Amino acid sequence: MSTTLTQSDIDSLWSLEEVVRHERLQVDSHRYEPFSSRILGALAKILGCEHHADPDYGFSGQLSLPGNRFSYYRETTFDLNGAGSSTIARDKHFASYFLASQNISIVESKRIYSRAICPRLGYKYDLSARYADCTRLGPNLVLKPNEGAHGNDVTVVSTHNDFCAVAEDILSRHRVILAQPCYDFLETRVLVLNDLVRIAYQKTPPTITGDGVSTIRELIAELFAAKRVAGFPVHTAVDDPRIQRYLAESKLSLDSIPPSNSVVRILLQANASSGAALQDVTHLIHDDLRALAISAARTLNLRYCAVDFLLPSRVDAPPNDALVLEVNASPGLRYYSSIGREHWRRVLFVYHDILLLLLKSSVPD
Repeated sequence: MSTTLTQSDIDSLWSLEEVVRHERLQVDSHRYEPFSSRILGALAKILGCEHHADPDYGFSGQLSLPGNRFSYYRETTFDLNGAGSSTIARDKHFASYFLASQNISIVESKRIYSRAICPRLGYKYDLSARYADCTRLGPNLVLKPNEGAHGNDVTVVSTHNDFCAVAEDILSRHRVILAQPCYDFLETRVLVLNDLVRIAYQKTPPTITGDGVSTIRELIAELFAAKRVAGFPVHTAVDDPRIQRYLAESKLSLDSIPPSNSVVRILLQANASSGAALQDVTHLIHDDLRALAISAARTLNLRYCAVDFLLPSRVDAPPNDALVLEVNASPGLRYYSSIGREHWRRVLFVYHDILLLLLKSSVPD
């Protein structure tokens, strides 16, 4: 059984990836296996272990390991992290609590419970009272699900009425949400695998550039279409209420026509699924930031994770004021891989090494 990838292997896998990416533009993308399953299947064949994917959609799969053992994955969740550690990481508030206990600076947050949960905890469901408490964090607040992903339902509010309306809406879908201070810092994601930083990239909130003729609605539609063509699926609607609310903060609307060459940010959150721009900084980040990411992963007992930082300065500067926003125990790498071939190659080797770790774990001591 080979444990290394030859240049021929890499070239063949890249050719397959190019074909899939091209065909995705022509037809419904749901026809194709998810990115992680496609790569894992190809790598498993090279490494000599059987791979069985869910026949309907390919979101989950089984890997046959030596010793008549099996390993499983679902999308980007692998048998590397313990169930307890993964569960804690998914709960943003608890994860932050344990990170702070080890003197790792985190983004402060306050929990807001749903109408159904409050009585069980002995609390009164009173969003006005929670607003008064949360404003101690700052005048502008970020409301987000405690266990959300992909930037879904993340909303910036700055008034009592908006706070109550948005909180009520998000709590109709989630049991617990968080209120956090709103920082205008760059968000940097650092991927850690087995105590090594493998990938790092910055996420910049989506912006459009005015031409003096087109409306913001039209410019956003063009941005999202261009992102999809480039391989970055956008799941946010042009008329998403969060976009409209964020524009209203600057006295703009979807029908506004920005002056030529003026840059307009359309959302606070920098999620690729909402049109954010990604910039690779793997070889630029400061050694202390690498160490801090590894320390966060160790604190939560995660072998594989992505640590999201808010940085007030450059990535190559000492992270003296860096804040951990959250830790993701099952990070997706499809968007990063879409930047270019070299980025795809790094992702390929991350998944290759994940498979090697799973194979190694199947060998008795």
